[in-house]
Amino acid sequence: MTGPTATAAAPASQPSPQEEADPGDRLFVEGQSMTGEEFERRGRLLEQDPDRDPDAARCRIELLEGIVCMSPGPDLDYHGVPSSTLSLIVGQYRIATPGVVSSGEAEIEIDPETRLTPDHLLFITPECGGQMRRDADGRTRGIPELCIEVANTSVLRDVTQKRDVYERAGVQEYLVYATRERQMLLWHRGESGRFESVRLINGQLASAVFPGLVFDVESIVHGEDADAVAALKTGPDDRAHRAFVEQLATAGEADGKSN
Repeated sequence: MTGPTATAAAPASQPSPQEEADPGDRLFVEGQSMTGEEFERRGRLLEQDPDRDPDAARCRIELLEGIVCMSPGPDLDYHGVPSSTLSLIVGQYRIATPGVVSSGEAEIEIDPETRLTPDHLLFITPECGGQMRRDADGRTRGIPELCIEVANTSVLRDVTQKRDVYERAGVQEYLVYATRERQMLLWHRGESGRFESVRLINGQLASAVFPGLVFDVESIVHGEDADAVAALKTGPDDRAHRAFVEQLATAGEADGKSN
């Protein structure tokens, strides 16, 4: 697929869309083919000067298997508010679970041609046995255990192509909250290594990777934040969560001794 300034009859000497970055050109166009390196370069240009491509500056931009994907800026009712509810849940779980870290809208490099920005992610620290790692500069890199997408206009892509990419990358669990449909879907990596749908039990979706992390669907879709957070099973009487915290602490101690 050609970029916005290329033509079918362009001479061989004309620079490709990935090489062009003239001030009057769009930096990003939906459906445009692009390498990961070029995606990052243009992203830096857009960050430095949003007026260079104001349409792109108002969008969430990702690179999915070498193709630029652009979503409209977050809608308050169908993205911002629902996302804040999930932020409360994963944030509270992080507080109750030393060795686990949560983040919002952090770009992760899946492979050389894919850069995704999940709305939320949750991961076990490298020091406590998680699958992410620290690079030479001390920055956290790799694939998180849990990725969450709050889907308004991108539901189809999130539950098909993006799900498949996360599965291949090694994400252990993937949650999609389709806000207009008021539906939540959770996949967990099964013994076969493939994603398997997690069944809704008593109106809740429970994580297998993070014991005690429970998504009470009715509370979440109705914006009942207090009830959604209260559904977490992270109290002193919740044995599975307590055992998980002890497991993380033991792993952290072992890592500290080895270093």
